[in-house]
Amino acid sequence: MIYIDYLVKSNDIIIPKKDFSLDHTLDCGQAFRWERKGSSADCCYNGFYLNKFLSISEEKDYIILHNISEDDFINIWYSYFDLGTDYSELKRMFSEDETLAKACEYAHGIRLLRQDKWEALFSFIISQNNNIPRIKGIISRLCEKYGGFPSPEQLNGITAEDLAFLRAGFRAKYLALL
Repeated sequence: MIYIDYLVKSNDIIIPKKDFSLDHTLDCGQAFRWERKGSSADCCYNGFYLNKFLSISEEKDYIILHNISEDDFINIWYSYFDLGTDYSELKRMFSEDETLAKACEYAHGIRLLRQDKWEALFSFIISQNNNIPRIKGIISRLCEKYGGFPSPEQLNGITAEDLAFLRAGFRAKYLALL
């Protein structure tokens, strides 16, 4: 069941911006396949989930998911962006604690992405003692080589040497163990 109002306009899905900032959500280090496009005034990201491309932008009061079907919105992106969770209520509850209240104020538009477990695990291993731009570069090289984020089966039997093209350093040996 869908708990958020949305509008279908041509091939776009328009949702209220309440408790949702693209910068807070897509560039905070929880996912690495999103790239910000445009100037600071025009907040637009291009990215992937389950190797499915999405262009998404933010306007004053709305988030717009571009060129997608209503079916994809309901079956893929609604869950991925955790749109069924009432973040206003969560922030209200968390704000009863002084420290958490500061966190809610600082990252008021962050949403927890419901990511693919395999991609999240692989990305987490890459993130050890690393920074976001470098992690994005490693993930980008991986996806370029495999035509998308590879499945565990595609990486079956790889060695750390096979992953040298990633330039992942000491992390490659841990990735090869997966």
